[in-house]
Amino acid sequence: MKLLTLVRHAKSDWDNDLYDIDRPLSKRGKIDAPMMATIAKNELTKVDVIFSSPAVRAYSTALEFSKHLNYPLNEIILDKYLYHCGIQEYMDIIEIINQDINHIYIFSHNPCLTNFVNFLCNENIINIPTCGIAHIELNIHYWTEIIRDSGKLLRFLSPKMLK
Repeated sequence: MKLLTLVRHAKSDWDNDLYDIDRPLSKRGKIDAPMMATIAKNELTKVDVIFSSPAVRAYSTALEFSKHLNYPLNEIILDKYLYHCGIQEYMDIIEIINQDINHIYIFSHNPCLTNFVNFLCNENIINIPTCGIAHIELNIHYWTEIIRDSGKLLRFLSPKMLK
């Protein structure tokens, strides 16, 4: 069994003239990210590797989780394909993971994040909200075996669910 935790970036700040990729976290995002990171630390298993979109809001969320999960900040892997990606880009990233890795975190964006959870778990989630977490158990032994419906959604959490 392999574990995959997909996290949508925390709420971003729209009150600026920045390019989309450069938007930082909003005040609410800066509150939600550490709250959700604490939940992840207390309730999910140890992370082996973290991938993040290079967008400032996604990377900032990944940094906050990394601090709480005691994951080395300099080992977060930024992957440009996680910014405006589709299911195939997720699959391409995951399929080349070292087989000794058991638990991956990926920080990314909607709508592709929600679509990927539905693809893997045969779910019908309409929207993973900002800073939402989908923790998935994959019925595979090797990352190369990942396919549609190979996952079971173990936990689905969002900041609003916890407030």
